[in-house]
Amino acid sequence: MFTGSRRGFRLGVVLAAVFFIPTLVILTSCGSDPTGGLTAKSPEATNELFNGVPDKQNHPYVGTAIYTSLNAPGWHQGCTLTLVAPKIAVGVAHCWWGVDPNNLPEGLIMAITFDPVAIRNPDAAGFGELVARHLIPYPSYTWVIDPLFDMNNWPSDEVFGHDVALVYFKENVWLDEYAVLPPKGLVEALFTAGYLDGKQFEYVGYGANIDPTDYLAIGNLFGTGTRRRGLADFNDLWAGTLFTLADLTKGEVFCEGGDSGAPALFPSTNLMAGLISSAYYDTTWDVLFNLGARLDGDMAQGFLSQHVPIPNTIEMCHNGRQSISVPVSGVVAHANHGDTIGKCSSCDGK
Repeated sequence: MFTGSRRGFRLGVVLAAVFFIPTLVILTSCGSDPTGGLTAKSPEATNELFNGVPDKQNHPYVGTAIYTSLNAPGWHQGCTLTLVAPKIAVGVAHCWWGVDPNNLPEGLIMAITFDPVAIRNPDAAGFGELVARHLIPYPSYTWVIDPLFDMNNWPSDEVFGHDVALVYFKENVWLDEYAVLPPKGLVEALFTAGYLDGKQFEYVGYGANIDPTDYLAIGNLFGTGTRRRGLADFNDLWAGTLFTLADLTKGEVFCEGGDSGAPALFPSTNLMAGLISSAYYDTTWDVLFNLGARLDGDMAQGFLSQHVPIPNTIEMCHNGRQSISVPVSGVVAHANHGDTIGKCSSCDGK
C-alpha cells in the first residue's frame, strides 16, 4: 500500500506534462475487465494491460477535447471528459484552469469529440490529422471548474480532490448510455469494509501508447488520439484522492499522456469512482501510481452537487439475475451476499 500520510502529500515526482498555447494550459497525465465491481482480478487480464487496448465502442460516453490554431500543422489532443447526461460532461479543472471561455486567444480553434479515434499520426509536437467525424465546436459548449481548485498548490490531496470541472453543451449529445456519478461516500464505504483490497478500476482515455518507464523524458509525451482502456490496481484512498497503481514487472501498465480527466470506472460498469489528474512513477519499486479526485468525496461532491443531480443509489446485480437499486448503506451487505456492482448482463428484473 502507498505509505503517504493522509495528513500530507509526499509523492516525490508527480508526472504531469504541460502543453502551453497562449493563455491556454492543457495538462496531460494517466488515463477492461473483471466481472462486476467487487470481484477479484482476472488472471488473464494482465496480458492486455500494457497501455491498455483500443476501446472502440465500449465507452461511447468518454470523449476528448482537441484544439488547433490558424498556423498549426494539425490538431492536438487535449484532455479526456465523460458524459453523465446529454448536455453535461465531467472532466478535470486543471485542463480549463485560467481559461476564460469568453476571452480565448485569437486564432484558437477548439472542439470536443466522442468518436473512438479523434486524431491520427501525431508528429513529434503532438499535432496530427483530424479523423473524427463528429465534432462539437466551441462555442457550442462552455465549462465551469471547482472554484476551490488552485493550481498554485499542486500537488496536494486538496488540489486533487477539487480537480473537477463540468462541461455544458448547448445541444444534447444523445447516447444509449451515459456514465453515472457515484453517491456520496460509496468508495469510502467499500474501502472501509476492505472490499477494494485486491480489486481494480478501469480507466478510459485517449492517451499515448508509450512505455511509462520513459517518463523521465516526459517532455515528448503526447496522446495518440485513439480512445483506449485498461486496468489498474486499487491502492489507497485519501480525503480527496483515489490512488491506483500498475506493477510494471507484471505488465500492469496504463498511464497515458492526454488522459487528464480519464474516468476511473468500476470494471464492466458505467459507474465512476474517480478521475485521473496525474501520476507518479516510483523507480525503487518499479510501480506507477495513478491519482486524481475521488468523486464520492466531500471535496468533489461539494462542487458537483451544486450543478448536477447526484444519485442516492447504485445498481447491483442480485443473485446473478436481477438488477436492483441499492443505497450506499446497503452496498456492503449486498456484496457480502455475493451481489456485484453494476447491472446484470441478463436479468429478470428492471
